[in-house]
Amino acid sequence: MKKQRIILFTPFMSGYGGTETVIKNLFISYNKLDNLKSSMKLVNIGGTIDTTWTESIQDKKIVFMARPKLVRTIEYLFSLPFLLWYFVKTEKPDVVISTNPVMWTILFFIKKIMNEDYRVCAWYHYSLASKPLKKIELHSFDQFLAISSGIEKQLIDLGIKDTKINVIFNPIFPTENIVYRSKNENKLELIYVGRQMLDGQKNMRILFDALSSVQFEWHLNVYGEGKNKEVEDYVRHLGLFNNVTFNGFQQDLWENLTDVDALILTSNYEGLPMVLIEAIANGIPVISSNCDTGPSDIVNSENGLLFQVDKKKDLIKQMNTFFLKKDEFNSHLIKKSINKFYAKQYVKRFIKVVTEEFENN
Repeated sequence: MKKQRIILFTPFMSGYGGTETVIKNLFISYNKLDNLKSSMKLVNIGGTIDTTWTESIQDKKIVFMARPKLVRTIEYLFSLPFLLWYFVKTEKPDVVISTNPVMWTILFFIKKIMNEDYRVCAWYHYSLASKPLKKIELHSFDQFLAISSGIEKQLIDLGIKDTKINVIFNPIFPTENIVYRSKNENKLELIYVGRQMLDGQKNMRILFDALSSVQFEWHLNVYGEGKNKEVEDYVRHLGLFNNVTFNGFQQDLWENLTDVDALILTSNYEGLPMVLIEAIANGIPVISSNCDTGPSDIVNSENGLLFQVDKKKDLIKQMNTFFLKKDEFNSHLIKKSINKFYAKQYVKRFIKVVTEEFENN
């Protein structure tokens, strides 16, 4: 039986984002599978600043374009349709997947115009509420690989048939590492990991407002690339600066953490917040906003608590509740609570979805 050929197309990527990590984990896990009935290749059109994420991908082609965004956009305008057509003709894929709406739309039209029989899978890594798709992009795929059940609901609300949607989540590698709770019964050691934004997507304002009103002692470590003066000034304004430590970006963060009681996520919206999955994989319970896409797929009674988006009183309530029951969260059970996200199970589900769906049509 002929092996099915799968091509994953991506645009320019910085190399530092969560999508790059997801793709890297997918290929690493894929290469470990035995008796494969398919082959999978990465085609990156645009290049990447940091190539580290591609080093473990055996079958790949990177087409580098100009670094300045304006120049690169002009290159895309003149060359993208031709490059996609070229790879389709030379690689002869059975399935094409893309993380980029423009790419999957062009691939869909190439299929129709050239009478090709490959399957087009859209693999979008954003909430449709925060980054909406154009009408033409919503009707230019055969299958949508949704990274959360919230995104599935958004698509159905937009009129996409549920038979065209598969919820596949995102993968993470299991780790033996465990970050244990702090020893101080009267104080919570909390962490925030991610971009520092007082308002907007990350909504750290509500975190500091809530922490100024809780009924227990606490300390917050903030980890993430760069500094945000607006965030630091607001912490000073609330008189909380002695309770908050801004650490910046740290390599191998999870392996170097000790004495952490919980990770806090206060986002107004996410696609699938990998930081929650990473924390739980290291045995850390979480307190997260229940934004439309992501957290409810991850957080359960064994690994954390959810609060209503942008509702300070509910966040205060959940943090006070967590303080009283923090010792009830077992690190080993926390790690087991996200088995569906671990890479070995994930890659099998991913390949089964894209190849079996192809065979059934």
